[in-house]
Amino acid sequence: MKPKSFLLAAVVIVLSGACAHSRVVQEVPGSSGVVAVKNRTHKSSHEKANMFMADNCKPKVYRIMEEGEQVKGDEMYADKFAQVHRDSKKEWFI
Repeated sequence: MKPKSFLLAAVVIVLSGACAHSRVVQEVPGSSGVVAVKNRTHKSSHEKANMFMADNCKPKVYRIMEEGEQVKGDEMYADKFAQVHRDSKKEWFI
């Protein structure tokens, strides 16, 4: 592969992964795990989570036991009238 095409391939891989917002929350190698997906409607996020689960559980086939929204934390802020507000930050856990 030419250096120029290799660089282009590397940039495409990095940029395609940048759109998929999923992260491993808990992992038991070869057995189980939990993956958080920032945007549950984003197809590439789910694909990235599925790839992790398939790799982690090899050679067995994985099965999703539970899926749902979890509160990641709270963010507090004050508005221009000095009233404090709380906003819960959530992620979709698979």
